[in-house]
Amino acid sequence: MSAKAVTATIEAFERAESSASPRPLAFYVALNSVPILEEETARAYLAGLGSRHWRVIVGCLQSIGAWARFPGLFLPRLLELLDHQKEAVWLETAKVLGVYGSQAEAAVPKLAARLPLCDLMAAKTILWTLCAIPAGRPAAYGFLLGYLRASAAGELWTASHLVKPTTYSPEGDTCYHAGHIGVVVQMLTSLDDQSDEIRRDISALFRLSSWGTQKDSRRGAQGELMPVMIAFGCPHDQDGVLAVLEKYQANGGSYHSRTARQLLYLHPDIWSDEQLARLKELASS
Repeated sequence: MSAKAVTATIEAFERAESSASPRPLAFYVALNSVPILEEETARAYLAGLGSRHWRVIVGCLQSIGAWARFPGLFLPRLLELLDHQKEAVWLETAKVLGVYGSQAEAAVPKLAARLPLCDLMAAKTILWTLCAIPAGRPAAYGFLLGYLRASAAGELWTASHLVKPTTYSPEGDTCYHAGHIGVVVQMLTSLDDQSDEIRRDISALFRLSSWGTQKDSRRGAQGELMPVMIAFGCPHDQDGVLAVLEKYQANGGSYHSRTARQLLYLHPDIWSDEQLARLKELASS
């Protein structure tokens, strides 16, 4: 019954898409209401992935990603859809591949190759997918660290992309931009299997005396990098971390105390007696 319901919904969806005023939302809801528990139902969704209407494909992809079953059936077609000309299709495909995790290892080369062609929003989606696939994490780490290093150097392409475009022209990018450091660091903290390497590289960036151009020195970059210190520890940067938190304390707010409490809870043994006293004072202030 489920397979027949899916097939009927897809056929109705395709007819609507061929009409003058398609209304996809109702069909998305209908497709997502049918669970993918049996192979017959899965094959009905697989047939929908071959539709000539991109919204039909996206609707099927959303359902497939919600259940993440039958990888042997879906993954070959998902790899093909990464080459789809419609961005909405290959982006939704990337999300689904992330849900399959280690089973989607074969998608890593295609996903990595997409990144220099992506704008900011698309790159975020693909990088999160690479972070979710164990075999994709080294590639994700390389791209994310590359962004931070380029941002620290003031390279202009960081204004509109997370990965340097294959063909880049600085036209239109007139100033340094570091607004995505927080997003990049959030992704890095999900790569706990590379924590030692990440901690080493972020420590080097944390110690920089300036960030970006002379005009935009630092721009709060140390604070943006702090989640890595919280997640993985800072065994060689304790004084630097304390100095940053004391600067936040002087400016008011609660960031310094909240961060100090997290560091005390997660990494209580990396501080000297003098550092520990300073950290406890920050936590209680």
